[in-house]
Amino acid sequence: MPPRAAQAISMKRLDIRTRVLLAAIIPATLIAVLLAWYFTRNRIADLETSIFSRGNALVRQLAVASEYGVFSGNRERLRQLADSTMREVDLSGVAIQDAAGEVLAARGRLAGIAANQRPLPGSAGLVSADRERLVFSSPVGQQSAARDDPFDKEVAATPDSIALAPPLGSVVIEISRADVEARKRDLVLGAAAITLMGLFLAGLLARWLAQGVTNPVLELADTVAEIERGNLSARADVRAGGVLKVLESGINEMAESLTEARDNLEARIAVATAELHRQKDRAELANRTKTQFLAAASHDLRQPLQALGMFSHALRRRVSDPATIELVEGVGRGVDSLESVIEALLDISKLDAGAVTPRLEDLPLGPLLANIRDTFRPTAQANGLDLVIVPTAAWVRSDPLLLMRILSNLVSNALRYTARGGVVVGCRRRGPLLGIEVWDSGRGIEPEKQQEIFREFIQIGRPERAHDKGLGLGLAIVDRLCHLLEHPLRMRSVLGKGTVFEVLVPRVAAVAALPELAAADDDPAPLAGRRLLLVDDERDVLLALAGYLELRGAELILASSSREAEAALRGEGGLPDLVVTDYRLGNDDDGVTLLNLLRARYGPNLPGIILTGESSPETLRILAGSGYPMLSKPVHPQDLESLIAQVLRGTEQPAA
Repeated sequence: MPPRAAQAISMKRLDIRTRVLLAAIIPATLIAVLLAWYFTRNRIADLETSIFSRGNALVRQLAVASEYGVFSGNRERLRQLADSTMREVDLSGVAIQDAAGEVLAARGRLAGIAANQRPLPGSAGLVSADRERLVFSSPVGQQSAARDDPFDKEVAATPDSIALAPPLGSVVIEISRADVEARKRDLVLGAAAITLMGLFLAGLLARWLAQGVTNPVLELADTVAEIERGNLSARADVRAGGVLKVLESGINEMAESLTEARDNLEARIAVATAELHRQKDRAELANRTKTQFLAAASHDLRQPLQALGMFSHALRRRVSDPATIELVEGVGRGVDSLESVIEALLDISKLDAGAVTPRLEDLPLGPLLANIRDTFRPTAQANGLDLVIVPTAAWVRSDPLLLMRILSNLVSNALRYTARGGVVVGCRRRGPLLGIEVWDSGRGIEPEKQQEIFREFIQIGRPERAHDKGLGLGLAIVDRLCHLLEHPLRMRSVLGKGTVFEVLVPRVAAVAALPELAAADDDPAPLAGRRLLLVDDERDVLLALAGYLELRGAELILASSSREAEAALRGEGGLPDLVVTDYRLGNDDDGVTLLNLLRARYGPNLPGIILTGESSPETLRILAGSGYPMLSKPVHPQDLESLIAQVLRGTEQPAA
């Protein structure tokens, strides 16, 4: 090769190498200089901010610490504070003076000029600054806080209880900037050294890249980027050996593996999606079946229970033979037990189906607890246990029926699992909430089983359900009702000592108590002279209601449908005092329609009561919007009699 041609090739290679080097070094130089300038400037700013913050903090701390000394004129104490403050690094002077400007204590450079160093009135912070020093000042003041009421722990001190007194004096400190300036110089020199080192390393790296590494690596990077964007058909093809060839093979194998994995994953996703659709369809079918069962069972199971309960109570009032009375009462207990079992099953189904809508109101807790006491005291006495209800005048906001069910289940559960001792029900204030607690002296619950008790059909310590301990649904219903009402439920238990359940309910202010209705149990015929229209399409239920209400003195008109009710009223020639009707009357007939029809024909003041075994949300909304009083089946005779008396009392006109 001619020397001139060889020289041309060398110059060309040199030119390319120079271009690559310049292309790598120039950006690296700019970046290094900019980064060094940026971080050095920020660090210097941090140093300035730090010394200002430190000065403000020191002068404020000294002002707070000097408050009592300035107030009492204790110069020795103030000198000690000045000495201790002077131990701080870079501090060159401290002075403490009173409101009149008299120096009470001074140390360092401010000892001779503190008297003339007057801070701005009522200000705290920097007073003067130059390249050698910073001077800070802060007023010395005192605060007076209103004394908290020690007998009312729920009342917290408010910002209005704090008042500021006039300043008692001021403190002044001087901080030297010599150390900060030295650190600034060190930062500049260090940044310059690091920048030069970075440029040197960048030059070496640029030279290495210029020797043929950059392009293959970039090609591999492009291939990886394509794969990352989802193009799994991309493959690397670089003309290089060594490590780059191994990397190329690895990238291509990875792409093939990803392609295979994607295909398998898509197939599995398709199978899983189909299975999910099938599971969803089955779940929806099960939910529809459950809802249909709930609607049917709620009515069809409660109807015969309603008739059986009414027949039992009517029979009890007709017999006087002790042996017969005992048999009748045994039947009644069996009916009550069957009612409780069915109610528990229906309740758990309604809660799971979302068919329960709470109706919140402000109510006194005392009568509700008294009802708990009257309901469960016979059970406690029969088991040789004490049932203590701590009286309370507190008012809460809740659904009275659902809250009563929660507490009844807790007390019932406590009595079942307590062998000796007793059960205590009381309340504690928990800030804006009221904790209603049910304590028992039972065997306690193991820590690992304390969450298990809220599952359905669970009886702790009994692998198989004990028939005398219920279905194991009580606490499951409590847990669901507490979530529905947003009443937090807590539990504490100690093995061998007992368990306490606490329901947290919002506290509200008490309102004027309503007059209680007088009980009518002592009156053998409380409905004497009252004319009632009874409507129910179930003959046994109709006869059971009629038999009981006749014993209570009522005159009855019976019908099984709206048509029979209208015909009976036309035949009687007079209006009843009250209409008691079932909601579902068959053949698209219902009690709300009947009452609306009778009111349209005989006047809007005709009172009515609806009995229902329905539990669907739609039906409950219809009944709630009708405006008529309602009782859910199976209806207890005393509850029905009490509601009848209340409705009739509301229709009586006041005497002129």
